[in-house]
Amino acid sequence: INPLDSDVAYRASFVGGWTHSATGAIPNGINSYANTHLKPLSQGITYNNNHIAYYSRTSTAGSTVQYYEIGSGNTSSNNNLSLWTRRQANTAGYDSGNFPSNRQTAINTDGRGLYIGSATGGTAKLFKNGSQISSKSLSPFTITDYDLYIGGFNELDNVFYSSNKECAFSSIGFGLTDAELAALTTAVQNLQIALNRAV
Repeated sequence: INPLDSDVAYRASFVGGWTHSATGAIPNGINSYANTHLKPLSQGITYNNNHIAYYSRTSTAGSTVQYYEIGSGNTSSNNNLSLWTRRQANTAGYDSGNFPSNRQTAINTDGRGLYIGSATGGTAKLFKNGSQISSKSLSPFTITDYDLYIGGFNELDNVFYSSNKECAFSSIGFGLTDAELAALTTAVQNLQIALNRAV
């Protein structure tokens, strides 16, 4: 963790309409995102060695059919690293490389909680509040090297599919073992409890 307020420290640069409060930050679902300035491939993050996480405090489905809580990629070539908590079709999902080959989804009627997509050893898994809700064997693909956005999706250095889910925590990094994922889940939930904003 680098505490410096700089792009190379992966600060979040907020764009568009956000509402910030003690419980988190809410993107407006129209044109908002937070640029992390983290290019996955440049940092050694690959389709089979990554994790992305988002703690959502919003239950309702997304405001549009297709949107993302965190992600970047090129939907023309279908190479994405992305995650969403609850779309209008009542699904949570995680892309680790190519869509549809490496996409996984799960029925989800409550968008609240900690969602973690993690890929290691050729397998990607999607978790909600520490429970695995989906798993898939991965096909080799190259993740595109665009800055990852929180609260939206970076399409070729433009924002598309902005979220409307209140964010209380997010994380990006290398793939997590099941033990590491469980430890992260416990730590994040304890933090949310301590801040009196757990869902």
